[in-house]
Amino acid sequence: MKNKLYYLKPCIWLIITTLFLSACEEEPTGDVDIAGAIEGQWNAEEDSEVEGTSSYTVYIDIHSDDSSSVSISNFYQLGYDSNPVIGDISGSRIELRPNQVVDYYGVSYTIESGTGTITDDYKNIDWQYKVDDGSGVIDNVTAVYTKK
Repeated sequence: MKNKLYYLKPCIWLIITTLFLSACEEEPTGDVDIAGAIEGQWNAEEDSEVEGTSSYTVYIDIHSDDSSSVSISNFYQLGYDSNPVIGDISGSRIELRPNQVVDYYGVSYTIESGTGTITDDYKNIDWQYKVDDGSGVIDNVTAVYTKK
């Protein structure tokens, strides 16, 4: 007659393996997965050469025409009612589409260029971008977005 542990060993290994595999979280790998990982509301801490320091919220959404791109509402604190700024994801970077115009209460702001770097845990984005409010003065901006 075999020991009771003889029959229990395969069950124990099955339980341990199942627990181990279920504990492993899949990391987003493609640009589409990253867009989904960063979707949501973010706190923005912005340092502008023209406007100074400000804090506000933005919302990042997967772009309706391209799931590897994102729409950023309230970018540069231009309001949720204005058109969003579009960024294309490539690896851990978001490249803003150049020369996007955002109308804010009759003033046209041009988001000339910009890049955001997404941290490995998808909880922060470090930004650098240039904005023209139509006056000819280019505002060089740095910002940090932190996911809520």
